[in-house]
Amino acid sequence: MCLMHKSEEYGKITLKNKDLSLFNGKSPIERFASKFIKHMPYSTDVIRAALLELIEENVLFIDGNSLCQKRMIKDGHLSTVRAVAGKKGANKTNQKYFAEANSQQTETANNEQSIPEEVPEKEPKVKKKKYADTVSLTEKEYAALVELAGEKGAARMIEILDNYKDSHGKRYKSDYKAIKNWVVDKYNEERQKKWNQGS
Repeated sequence: MCLMHKSEEYGKITLKNKDLSLFNGKSPIERFASKFIKHMPYSTDVIRAALLELIEENVLFIDGNSLCQKRMIKDGHLSTVRAVAGKKGANKTNQKYFAEANSQQTETANNEQSIPEEVPEKEPKVKKKKYADTVSLTEKEYAALVELAGEKGAARMIEILDNYKDSHGKRYKSDYKAIKNWVVDKYNEERQKKWNQGS
């Protein structure tokens, strides 16, 4: 899942031509297991078994030479659509703002009076809620963690960050970014260890 977050197409890992030629003759699952062995400290058999389980549980699916996660692909598409819409909205607002500013400058020159520039209002800060002694997130950020790992997974990731911050005296501008940057990997390592131990 972490590799899918970092992949070129969000939620989809596609085998490249060199991978296909390197793993020629292997089944799609074995190809991905052979590719992931470079990124994980596990054997091909362990990775293959984990992939099969995720596919059986409909968490992942294979589409040609791509390993996909439906929800992540949908979220990535939605994020792109929102980014494009936001950019259009920003451009429209900027055009309107500059048109008004030019109009004011022309009026000032004609009347030889100075008109104060209008300053666009800042967007209100989104309130954060405390989810642990040292960890605060917005409701949207928390919902994204639940979407990624479920209630228990989100709670465990918050606990990992809280323990780290508490013991190291560390502070972050954004606890959510810290979780995405390294806590998700730590949480996935824990899960893999438990899975290997059969718990």
